[in-house]
Amino acid sequence: MGRADMTFADLTTLRVGGGIGHFLDVTDTDSLLETLATIDDVSTETLFILGRGSNIIASDTGWPGTVVRLDGGAINPHVESDRTVYTVDAGVDWDQFVQRTIADRTVGIELLSGIPGRVGAAPIQNIAAYGQQVADVITAVETFDRTHRSVEWVTKAECAFGFRTSRFKHDWHDRIVTRVRFELPHASQQPPTPSTYVDVERHFATHGGDPTDLAARRAAVLAARGAKSMLDLADDPLTHSVGSFFVNPVVPVALAHELGELFQVRHLSVQYLEAEADRRDGMVRVPGALVLRYAGFHPGDRWGNVQLSDRHLLAIVARPGATATDVWRVGHHVKTRVADTVGSDVLQFEPRFIGIFDDPRLDRFESEYAFTRGDGPEPSWLTGYRTKPT
Repeated sequence: MGRADMTFADLTTLRVGGGIGHFLDVTDTDSLLETLATIDDVSTETLFILGRGSNIIASDTGWPGTVVRLDGGAINPHVESDRTVYTVDAGVDWDQFVQRTIADRTVGIELLSGIPGRVGAAPIQNIAAYGQQVADVITAVETFDRTHRSVEWVTKAECAFGFRTSRFKHDWHDRIVTRVRFELPHASQQPPTPSTYVDVERHFATHGGDPTDLAARRAAVLAARGAKSMLDLADDPLTHSVGSFFVNPVVPVALAHELGELFQVRHLSVQYLEAEADRRDGMVRVPGALVLRYAGFHPGDRWGNVQLSDRHLLAIVARPGATATDVWRVGHHVKTRVADTVGSDVLQFEPRFIGIFDDPRLDRFESEYAFTRGDGPEPSWLTGYRTKPT
């Protein structure tokens, strides 16, 4: 179905963004490939493929070309003795697929419950949460090459997965993900181990249940994400975001230790995610939320119609009346102030920006945006975490 009156504000979780030259809806991968065959110019300059729109920030000027929204598709399982191989259309709702694997009693993505988006975005972002990442269970990705108009399967190794990234975010911009193949072991053959993430542990400590049961693990994650307004719920205004706006930074170990000392001076608990296990080449991943806290930001801090979430410091929320430009400028303000405070440009944006964004004009930011300090309590998930690595 084609429409010319759609805007990115209608199609994204952030609910901002301008108009679209031509809009098409497709419901599965076969329909997508048939549609692509009818479009003369499928280059990245004129054609944009959209899923749920949960990691997209489109400019106020919009997109003059064609936007194809991929929404729907098939889940095709192949059951083997100790595992199931799933071939899944890119337009399948991610959480729908997670629920299917839990019903099938297969292990590997149950802790990725509740993430808004489509299956096709999973390898692009290498979505990860609570110790699981899709790179660990993806075996191959089917892609459409815009340049050669060809379809081919690429291997996991070719995707060059990293923390919240892949080749699709770098030198493979000309490829469209059309299907993804996953390989998940059966729980009877490879039972999951209890999660060591604090908010998941707290859920089981408070509510009971078996931390190795797939459905119980999903329930714990949904509760944790719900407490942070990280579920796609229409009645929660704090979900008008792209989730984490900033990636937890990977920094040299020496800087991680220095940040740990700085956090403690500010009386902040120090959470190092997989601190020891995630070390490689002298680098370690540190919590972006605490970096923001050290730089003086608080949950609920607000600039005009844009705010840091009351419940999840890394989430930037667009309130009614906000524009994409407002979000763009607030993001740059936070990023720059953190760099000035820490002495290093450690924060990177996680969402993808579409369209034309002007200079953020940071020299005029404070005079143009009325600031309101967030005065709510510290979210419980941000306190009482792990200590820094030794």
